[in-house]
Amino acid sequence: MYPEPVVLASIMTWIERPAQVIATIIGVGFLVFVHELGHFLVAKWNGVKVERFAIGLGKKLVGFTWGETEYVLCPIPFGGYVKMAGEYPNQEHTGADYEFFSKPPGKRALIVVAGVVVNAIVAIPLFIVAFRIGVWLDAPEVDPIPGRAAWTAGLREGDVILEINGEEINDFGKLRHLIAFSKGDVTIKARRNDEILTFEILPEEETKLGIRAIGVAPRNTLVVAVVGEGMRAEESGIRKRDILTEADGEELISWRHFERVIRESPGKPVSLTLIRSADGTESRIITTVIPESVRGWELGCLSGNDLYIDKVQRGSPAWEAGIRNGDRVVSLNGSQTGGGRNFIKTIAASKGKMVTLGIRRQNSKINVSLYPEYDPADNRAFMGVIFRLEPVVGEVSAGSPAEEMGLKPGDRIVSVKPANRKHEIEIETWSQFVRQINNSEGKSVTVSWGRGKEIMTGVVTPRRNEDLAVGFVGLASRTKLTRVQQSFSEAVRSGVVDSYVWGKRIVVTFFGILSGTISTKAVMGPVMLPVVGMWFAERGLGTFLYFLGMLGVNFAVLNLIIPLPVVDGGLLILLGLEKLRGKILSLKTQTIINHVSYVILITIAVLITVQDVGNLSSLFGWFGK
Repeated sequence: MYPEPVVLASIMTWIERPAQVIATIIGVGFLVFVHELGHFLVAKWNGVKVERFAIGLGKKLVGFTWGETEYVLCPIPFGGYVKMAGEYPNQEHTGADYEFFSKPPGKRALIVVAGVVVNAIVAIPLFIVAFRIGVWLDAPEVDPIPGRAAWTAGLREGDVILEINGEEINDFGKLRHLIAFSKGDVTIKARRNDEILTFEILPEEETKLGIRAIGVAPRNTLVVAVVGEGMRAEESGIRKRDILTEADGEELISWRHFERVIRESPGKPVSLTLIRSADGTESRIITTVIPESVRGWELGCLSGNDLYIDKVQRGSPAWEAGIRNGDRVVSLNGSQTGGGRNFIKTIAASKGKMVTLGIRRQNSKINVSLYPEYDPADNRAFMGVIFRLEPVVGEVSAGSPAEEMGLKPGDRIVSVKPANRKHEIEIETWSQFVRQINNSEGKSVTVSWGRGKEIMTGVVTPRRNEDLAVGFVGLASRTKLTRVQQSFSEAVRSGVVDSYVWGKRIVVTFFGILSGTISTKAVMGPVMLPVVGMWFAERGLGTFLYFLGMLGVNFAVLNLIIPLPVVDGGLLILLGLEKLRGKILSLKTQTIINHVSYVILITIAVLITVQDVGNLSSLFGWFGK
């Protein structure tokens, strides 16, 4: 849901700032309290005896009795309950008027739905107060992912999204969700420098979450969000919230610019200039970091000379020169391309000078001249194309692991099986093959390839090639933020609208998961909840209240739409059946339904918790190589 480096920043905050942990627990506890308070008040109003009012789950920590009710606080903050007299079908019922089951279905339904209603009502003032104070959200300034829909349509890094289908965009979250639940093409209005541009984009299906996306991320700033423990950046004295300004005396244009400097300097000292704020004063600090040399594993073989163009960015030099999807580049400046790696290096080094490409299109060959666009952030020129390199061997170096295994020019790579994997990974492109070899970190891999009609297999140990290694220092940046602060009338409108919008998103996501169109990865549980809560808490009170508003809507909607009798929505279904039948379900039927519901709910809770732990593990793994 959020960029990994940002979530990692929250994990570090968990350790560094326990006050934010406490704030998150108190905030969640408040939402549980108002939910249970709704049940409690309506139960008392209808003359039902409440035996216990509990905030939290587990054994009682502290408590007191006032009147007929015991009020207790329990250690697990993510839950609570109201225990009413005669509430469960397997309890002994005396028929007393104060028992829950002595009340008609309509009154019992009011008690059940009260918690949901209170959560929904409380969410609105939380949103209103948040917008009056000011909410820090990711700015709608984007960084398109090469090859994805936004990039192909012509969006560039730094473009600011103004409207989607005529609806004003103030933050990146609204952009993402409008795209996620859109239909057909979307019309996007964006600002690039002083120019207003319009794009027609057909969103893609996001395979990870099963929702629509255009392939953009919030643009990163030069503010450090995460410093990896024990990494080269920490060793050089870089701290969280430092602002990077120069690298080797060169002014840094963007975070991508900084990453390029580090990537191209494995094992070499890099002088960094940064600004650090402390006690209201700013200091200019110069430090030296030596990036760790990572990756750089190869088999000693190159791809074939033919380069197939998979996608062309609209408005790019390649697009303006008439190059289109499906074209095949067969020559560069009158010579063979030398494979993908050589071609990219030649274009990157051109710095905007004219290059001539030999293009094979269907049965004809044409020559196309163009001027690649120079990007100082990457210190390279680009054409605006994404190549699809077929996994066909073009050249094998003498004495290389590839030659020793038996690979020959013309062989087609079919699959790779790393040592730590049980199953083979099918290879569809050369870049995918290179990535798997790089990820091996020098451990043996099993490679299968085709030669004519024959499939051959060999085991090979990749060799180290420092020329292919990249630098790594263990830093992540903060995304660009925008502060949304509104007048009271605007905040009231936004509070109502955001409550409705978040409710709609939750409903769509829930039923999307049930139908299989949205992945369960869209859900987070009790492990990730505090992490995300601290991510909002770090941005100030207004932003944290906005998070509680979102969470309150979540509590309300999910309690209402989950059709299990152990939550409010399922109980309403049973009460509806009772009303239609004119009598209560048998004790045996209710007991079976409740037992099955508990098993389902516990299973879901365990699966979500395991997924949360896996997500945290992968996030910590982000600091690996």
